[in-house]
Amino acid sequence: MKTKNWINIVKKLSSTNRFSQAALAKPENVLEHSGMVTLISLNIAKRLYIEGFDVDIGIVLEKAILHDIEESETGDVSKPSKYFSKELRTEFNRLEQKVANSIFND
Repeated sequence: MKTKNWINIVKKLSSTNRFSQAALAKPENVLEHSGMVTLISLNIAKRLYIEGFDVDIGIVLEKAILHDIEESETGDVSKPSKYFSKELRTEFNRLEQKVANSIFND
């Protein structure tokens, strides 16, 4: 992994404001959102694990961290637009995978 590429993606995520259809007291950026999703996911995964469910906490965390990684390239796109069609969602998934691969395979 090239550190420069990873740092550039983090910088882009921290400077990309999230789109919200609801009024927010304080706008958040994509990096803040991803951090909150990751912490909530960790909490839920650990509770499920303690209750005896077969949960791979590493996979849960990876999915939480990377769930909006493509927004480092596209910016935040409103959910109605992102899910407008199966084809468009497929393209967003492809871009997400491309960005994730660029982080780990450079």
